[in-house]
Amino acid sequence: MSDRLMLTLKGHIPLSFQEIPAGAFCMGSPETEAGHEAEEAPQRRIMLTRDFRMSVTPITRAQWAALVGDISPRAMDTEVPMTDVSWMDAQRFIAKLAEAFSDGYFRLPTEAEWEYACRAGSSGLFSDGETEADLARLAWYSGNSGGQPHPVGKKATNAWGLYDMHGNVFEWCQDWDGPYPSNEQTDPDGPLNGEKRILRGGCFKCPPPYCRSANRYSALPDDRAQNFGFRVVWIKSKNG
Repeated sequence: MSDRLMLTLKGHIPLSFQEIPAGAFCMGSPETEAGHEAEEAPQRRIMLTRDFRMSVTPITRAQWAALVGDISPRAMDTEVPMTDVSWMDAQRFIAKLAEAFSDGYFRLPTEAEWEYACRAGSSGLFSDGETEADLARLAWYSGNSGGQPHPVGKKATNAWGLYDMHGNVFEWCQDWDGPYPSNEQTDPDGPLNGEKRILRGGCFKCPPPYCRSANRYSALPDDRAQNFGFRVVWIKSKNG
């Protein structure tokens, strides 16, 4: 898939985005799926009516340093995902991004956008396949990571050109955590309020079931962890 766009941050650090087309998909997982958890049900049809751009990888230490500037990443780990970031920290990065680039609107992906982009037209356990061997092609997870995050973009992409959607680091989404409604939805953005925010994708410490396309996780908005990261959505305007 083409349609890749790039912003250049301070220090000539690139931040690439992939165009994701509007469309419909089935969100969640059936009870018959290996690793299925109750919070992934009910499955229901989701319609996303707006194209959006998603960062091709999780935000890296180099990208964070270029915009926020409160870390000094070592040369050996500049392409490792920025970790130990809370949902609130991600908002700081997004605010800096908006200051630097006025063309469009930046935010975290909604949970629906995240799963839609991860699946890239697929409907199974992972974006490309059903087995642990398939996951190993796509992700750094408990079976191959050596217990640490890895530089982004070193595994295979999904069909829409996105790296590291499975494994490496959990990724914050915009939504509050809450049960799925049973009805079909258009452009959902989750509950109006809540206690925790959603994270998706699994991480370098996770076994395969927690790296599935449908798997959900959540944490308090100010929680930080060595396996928490994020990626960014760029849309044409705040209203789509």
